[in-house]
Amino acid sequence: MHGRRSLTKRKQLPDSQSKGNAAKLARKEPSPDSSQSEEDAAKSSDSTQSEEDDAGSHNSQPEEEAGGLPDMQAEEDIAGPAGGIVDDPEQNPLPGLHHLNQPFDAISQARFNLLYHMDTDTNGVIFWVQLTPQLPQIGGLHCRFPNCDRMVNADDYSITVFPGMYNMGLSPWHAVTDRYHVECFENLVDFSQPRYLSRLRPMTRNTVPLQIGPYNVYPFLDGGAEKLFVEWMSVLDGLVSRRAGRPWPPTDLALYDILHSSGRQGFYRHKPAPMSHYEYFLLTHQLAPIESDGPEEEDEWDLFDEYYRTDYPHNIEYQARRLGEMLGSWQHDKVLANSYEDQLSENQRQEKRDLGARALRAIRRLSAIPMPY
Repeated sequence: MHGRRSLTKRKQLPDSQSKGNAAKLARKEPSPDSSQSEEDAAKSSDSTQSEEDDAGSHNSQPEEEAGGLPDMQAEEDIAGPAGGIVDDPEQNPLPGLHHLNQPFDAISQARFNLLYHMDTDTNGVIFWVQLTPQLPQIGGLHCRFPNCDRMVNADDYSITVFPGMYNMGLSPWHAVTDRYHVECFENLVDFSQPRYLSRLRPMTRNTVPLQIGPYNVYPFLDGGAEKLFVEWMSVLDGLVSRRAGRPWPPTDLALYDILHSSGRQGFYRHKPAPMSHYEYFLLTHQLAPIESDGPEEEDEWDLFDEYYRTDYPHNIEYQARRLGEMLGSWQHDKVLANSYEDQLSENQRQEKRDLGARALRAIRRLSAIPMPY
């Protein structure tokens, strides 16, 4: 059973053509001792350039299958923005996101800045997925993505880079965060690459950083967003591992059943030994993904069927770019379910009625933010 919404693929970046060493050759001057005429010298220069270009095409290395987006072509050695950078999988910091021989635009600059920030910050850079707080002192509401002129509004899902790149020398515990729309951040990084995926964290009761008080619930994800993120993250991590030749991470069957089948009529699993009683209660009640109307129910409401299921479960590039769209779909229905009729337009009221009583009940339950114990 697939979700109601088709989450489409993002467009991939176009390929660019390498210019070889033409600029270098153009700067060469003929020797004063040469006996050739100017015409012969020009022909000789053209021949040299053709030979060097041919050599460059034979020496170019194909991009590794495991890195970047699939349409990227083999790349040649060029002088990059910093000078002397060779565009191969080890020295190009953005395989699949940028060719070093492409125009160095604002988005490319932002990608390099983020990667440099990740590599140089000694305290570690984390990407926090959170529900945008209403307290402005936690972070600004301007999206840092180049060319984005939309504000990150309160109660939107966003990704914050902590510590931010623009902390002006503040200590790590007081550094300003850089906030992005989730879909904007997906255009800045490639979550199919472990260097980015390993830094991604959901802001929940179980992942509270030390600099935020344990009872500060403002940035925490609501229950539905938490469930969707954890499912998306676990599947994408498995796809990345399999692509790298590692086995799929082993599954705890008891925990898997609790995470995916809680709420179904007649379902019961004992609490796993390492799990606290409080967490077990949350997962089997408030965070249960299934909503049923009774033992005779044949078509139960399933959070994952509605917002996560896809026709492309093993397409790693597609999976890596669907988090923002998936959370946006959940947020849309969450707003409908929790709004009064007079707060909605006629079209929105009709959408709310189309969801049905059972779905509205489940969405409201999962809209609550699970508190830390």
